[in-house]
Amino acid sequence: WYTRKIPHLLHEFKTDLERGLSAEEANAQQEKHGSNEIRPARKKSRWFIFLKQFFSITVIALVVVIVALVYPLGAIDKAWVPFAILCFHLFWRFIQDAKTHDKLQTLQRHLEVSSSIIREGAVMKVPPTAIVPGDVLLLNEGDYIPADARIVDAHSLIVDETPLFGTSAPVQKTAEDITEPGLPPEKQTNMVFAGTYILEGGGRAIVVGTGKRLEINNPNRKVPATLDLEPEAEMQMGALYDYFKIAGLILGGLAFLIDWRFQGKDLHEVWGELLFVGLSFVIASIPEGLVSTSQAILAKHAHKLLGKGVAIRHLVSLERLSSVTGVCVDE
Repeated sequence: WYTRKIPHLLHEFKTDLERGLSAEEANAQQEKHGSNEIRPARKKSRWFIFLKQFFSITVIALVVVIVALVYPLGAIDKAWVPFAILCFHLFWRFIQDAKTHDKLQTLQRHLEVSSSIIREGAVMKVPPTAIVPGDVLLLNEGDYIPADARIVDAHSLIVDETPLFGTSAPVQKTAEDITEPGLPPEKQTNMVFAGTYILEGGGRAIVVGTGKRLEINNPNRKVPATLDLEPEAEMQMGALYDYFKIAGLILGGLAFLIDWRFQGKDLHEVWGELLFVGLSFVIASIPEGLVSTSQAILAKHAHKLLGKGVAIRHLVSLERLSSVTGVCVDE
């Protein structure tokens, strides 16, 4: 679509830059192409969230302690304590992560906004699902782009394409014709794509793709690595957790060596007991859940704001609200 001339698009979609589509043609396009919906991200199942809890150094250490108590030491009666700790740890983390996931899903469901288009010579706002090929989109600063569209005119138009391509820098868009074939979508500077946002400027664009034909719904499109922006709190807690892991492993190793030294016995005789002591130090030294707890706190406050009519698109934005004294909103 980016190589097509504007007059060709107007003729193909039976639309007009000043009047847009007629009601009859809009209905015909809706019947032909269906609802304009972005394929939802795969929802994490409860089983996935639960199994994820097993991939932590604390859980692994507890399992090793339980196995060491049962088999080499034969102290089955003593294994109940670490087993109870393991169960509590798994279920507490699972409940916390499941609640956070549900809050984030609720936020996502409330992020849909209306889009400004021209139809039958009038400017109207419609939900993204009602956009059809041939609609003339009005692009304004801060707007969500609901469909793939060829830009007709642009005034200092800058778009955030991170949700689609994972690009770290905003993209300058123009209405200039491009004749070079085979350009990847992220190089098509005269196109805007569904799922992205306008940072600055404005303009108009003719919708050329909706529903299954959206670039964001392309099954061959790779998920961008930078799609999920991590809040600073999560990054700092993650770094702190890494330091604790290193410190815990060092302490556990020292406890193992010191205990072995003071017992003065052959390693083959007491390795199970030494392993139990060393891993106990590892478990006690590592504060599990730092990252998930910080995310849970951000999600909780974002959910509170949603109850007051304010939807946060990314949790990373919530941290930046700490110095805001006034908020100006369109919807």
